[in-house]
Amino acid sequence: MSSSERRALASTLALGLLARFPFWLRAAHEALDGDTSIVGLMAQRPGLDLAFWGQPYGSALDSWLVAPFVAVLGMTPEAVRLPYLLASLALIPLAYYLGRALDHNAALPAALLMACPSTFFLDLAVFPLPFYPTILVLHGLLFLGALDLTRRHESRVVGRAALWGALAGLALWTHLVSLCILLACAIHVVVLNRASGQRPRPGLLAAIPAMAVASAPLWHVLLTKPSARSVSSVWRSGETVTHLIQLLPRFHEPLLTVLGARGLLAPDDGARVSQRLASSLLVFLYLLLLGLALRFGWRRAPVRMLAIAIAFVCAAFLMALRSTPDTARFLAPAYLPIVALAALGIARARPARLGRCLLTGMLLLNAVHGARLWLEWRRHQAKEPLMPDCRPVVERLHARGIRRAWASYHMAYCVTFTSGRKIVASQPWNERFPGHPLPYANEVKFARKVAWILQPSRDFDLPSPDRFEARLASSGARWQRTDLGDATIFDEFIPPFSPDVVPYASSGAAADKDPVTYAIAPGQCATVFHLEKPTALAGVTLLGVAGGPALPSGMSVEVSRDGERFERVARPRSGRRRHEIVWLNGQPQSRADGAAFSFPLSGITVSAIRVRPAPPQGPWALAELLLHRRASEAPWDDWLAEDLSWEERRRALDKWRRRDRADWHYRSLIVSRQASHAAKILQRP
Repeated sequence: MSSSERRALASTLALGLLARFPFWLRAAHEALDGDTSIVGLMAQRPGLDLAFWGQPYGSALDSWLVAPFVAVLGMTPEAVRLPYLLASLALIPLAYYLGRALDHNAALPAALLMACPSTFFLDLAVFPLPFYPTILVLHGLLFLGALDLTRRHESRVVGRAALWGALAGLALWTHLVSLCILLACAIHVVVLNRASGQRPRPGLLAAIPAMAVASAPLWHVLLTKPSARSVSSVWRSGETVTHLIQLLPRFHEPLLTVLGARGLLAPDDGARVSQRLASSLLVFLYLLLLGLALRFGWRRAPVRMLAIAIAFVCAAFLMALRSTPDTARFLAPAYLPIVALAALGIARARPARLGRCLLTGMLLLNAVHGARLWLEWRRHQAKEPLMPDCRPVVERLHARGIRRAWASYHMAYCVTFTSGRKIVASQPWNERFPGHPLPYANEVKFARKVAWILQPSRDFDLPSPDRFEARLASSGARWQRTDLGDATIFDEFIPPFSPDVVPYASSGAAADKDPVTYAIAPGQCATVFHLEKPTALAGVTLLGVAGGPALPSGMSVEVSRDGERFERVARPRSGRRRHEIVWLNGQPQSRADGAAFSFPLSGITVSAIRVRPAPPQGPWALAELLLHRRASEAPWDDWLAEDLSWEERRRALDKWRRRDRADWHYRSLIVSRQASHAAKILQRP
């Protein structure tokens, strides 16, 4: 590269930074969303997990890139957003070199189009969606690497092929949409260049083992986790065709969003910001330039590689069951090839003055859309934040001395990151990928003083505040409700029964006051527990085990006053257990994981308890049957410090064997489950 080319590229980078800087200043007033907060939390402890928290796919690559910035700048939004801004700027030289690979005169136009991109990528630079800025950089490197491999001499191709394979595996592990780019690059290296008279060389095979090793965590998850395969699958009998028919008529909406002709306030937002005339002109210019590029360059293998990549990304979008007209992010990998081909069209336009006019028009239209977006941001921020702002909730929880909370996806991770982990919040169940582990769930379950934060405008699957309050009222508990903007905080819970318990008296393992041992009950018929004498009970807790069969997912619980006639007092259902609230450790929790189940009895006299799985199922395990006495008025005080590590908690529970308290039994179960979860993480490849 000559000195003039270096100066031109440096100037283009400066232009790209200038175009993004006003948006960066506006974004500085916004809190992080849940996805980006997860990246920041993972960056604080890099290496703790190899997968993106709370979902069965996605690598920890983003957190590794963000980790140095969090170490220097602390847990601030700027520390997380800055690496994504740099990734957005890194696309400029990648576009430059990709354009130059097509035509020497296309290098600078490609860089300029990426420096002043569509509004979608201006959004993406300052309101990042995890994975996407990172994989776009990886895709650019893969395109350039594929072009380099076809020119490399045999003696040097092995090392380059292995490096390319490692980047390909990393991209594939990070996001499955990278498969479209890998296939296009492979077709270029193996098929297109062979048609041009070049033979594939054996040294290129070095890319295969390197890619397999780099993407090994992905294959491990897909092979061992049925839920991951279900989420990642494209073809489902009937569903895919129906989805395709419904999405195809609106496919132009996400495509126009990526091109900038249909602006959004945020990358995943549905609020539109557009100007019809400018949008129409922009679409016309893209069609004209892509037509010129394909007409004059179709016979060249690099041009066909980029065109195939665009086609594959569009096809994958239409086939993916998670695609909607508002999820334009799935089409983001098509933008870099589109920019490169548009730059080729500019370079091939004749006369050359026409090409310069077309480039100027593209840049002006992108600038017009960008200015309109910035003004819309300014108007919108005067009324309400662009991103859900959890800072008022954090301040209220701090004021009340609450350090653990249940909340929906975005609120939970935003609260945890914004508070610097001084407040740890978790989803009560995995709303997006049911059954997949949550990193902070056990932490909140172990706590005594917790809050529930409900925000109907942003919650995925949580009940509304009124419905949640009705469930609390039906149990006979007491609480405090605080409405804070569009969020509602429930705290100061007083359960319908005390922590003092009398373990069920018998000779079995479910009555030995040891939560480690357990008894196996048949799942095809009812199991009856006869009390030594009729006892007035305020409630009953069924305690599961850390390993072994779980409690029945659905059951009918009945009690008898005389030991002969039974009446049903609870009927938890298998299909609704996520939304069912039970009182454990002195706080309302979801029954999603089936670790334990409790039900109030309002002081009725009980002689026997009968548990009937409904529907009938396999054997289930019971560690303890805990009977809450009505006479006791002991408070649900927290007799353990909140800031203990899991190992310190285990030692404290072993030291203070408070077998007369339900929270000691439940906390012992949580400690065992946490140790099992940590062991599984250490065993991952």
